[in-house]
Amino acid sequence: MTERKVLFFFSHMGTGGSQKIEAFAANALCRAGYHVHAINMSSDPCTVSLDPSIEITEVSYDHIRECQNPLHAFLKKTLYLKKLRNVIKNCAPDLIVAFLSDITRIVVLASHNLNIPIIGSERADPYQYTDKQLEKYRKAFGQCAAVVFQMPSVKEIYSLSLPSVQKVIPNPCIPRQGGFSQRTRTDSHVIIGAGRLVEQKRFDILIDAFSIVSAKHSEYRLNIYGDGPLRAPLQNQIRSLGLDDSVTLAGDVRDVFFKEKDAEMFVLSSDFEGLPNALIEAMATGIPCIATDCSPGGARFLLQDGSFGLIVPANNAAALAEAIMEYIDSPEIRESKGTAARDSVSEYDPAVIAAQWVDLTEEVLS
Repeated sequence: MTERKVLFFFSHMGTGGSQKIEAFAANALCRAGYHVHAINMSSDPCTVSLDPSIEITEVSYDHIRECQNPLHAFLKKTLYLKKLRNVIKNCAPDLIVAFLSDITRIVVLASHNLNIPIIGSERADPYQYTDKQLEKYRKAFGQCAAVVFQMPSVKEIYSLSLPSVQKVIPNPCIPRQGGFSQRTRTDSHVIIGAGRLVEQKRFDILIDAFSIVSAKHSEYRLNIYGDGPLRAPLQNQIRSLGLDDSVTLAGDVRDVFFKEKDAEMFVLSSDFEGLPNALIEAMATGIPCIATDCSPGGARFLLQDGSFGLIVPANNAAALAEAIMEYIDSPEIRESKGTAARDSVSEYDPAVIAAQWVDLTEEVLS
């Protein structure tokens, strides 16, 4: 039988939760015997981990993303779609996979009437879209052979009548190096956060909450891992609150949860998320978790409505501080939540999730 070819479209191949999981799916199909080819729609270098046999072709969309003139942008988009269509024809895949709503829409337009089935996947929070955007993406997903969602609540938002194949496939729990470390102590007095230093992650709220906590529990430290455009404003906030000695912006680290396996708790403070990879990794390590009830419900889904960690309202420093102090004052509750969370992540085992992607691919191609 001729080897089936699958073409993956990446918005970029740098750091990002969506990119990490798309690479995981591509690798899973590669291991299953499919010929996998990847399109990188950015000129940024590839840092995701892809099987060496996967060929990568750059067809950058960056010049369009950066274009401010509407007329010029329209003309560039038209030319780009033609270029992308030629790439698809030359590759001649049996199946296309596209992560993210905007990338799916571009691929649907570029491959119109080529009769190549598409698996599209929503990885973001549809509540952040305008009505016009949501309708565009709903139409694009409706023209796919299958659509993958990370959680049931997002599937319900779209309420698609087509396609008939709609699957919920959660993110796998992937250790960053080797495996997940076991905790050796539970009284480190260290609280951690992790993510890009961008507005969505609301590290400003976490710092404000920690300021409240620190007034009563000065022995605690907060380490925030990640980098981004808000580093300077967050550093200024730390300084203005007099927290220079207890809050550290620790920068990018390859494996936060290996370095901080003995943290007393992990805090997710975001306004919105898909299915947060950092939260899954913290749970797998057994670090007790606190998360905001961020849209569209990924943290609540993972923590099973509070069974596996504390859930607090988003954008509420006082509520977040109260939850942190509940963990500090009640170590037995904190550790029982951490243990329950660690035991729950077996359903996100990479082998289980990889099999779901392979099964879906076979279903679409059959």
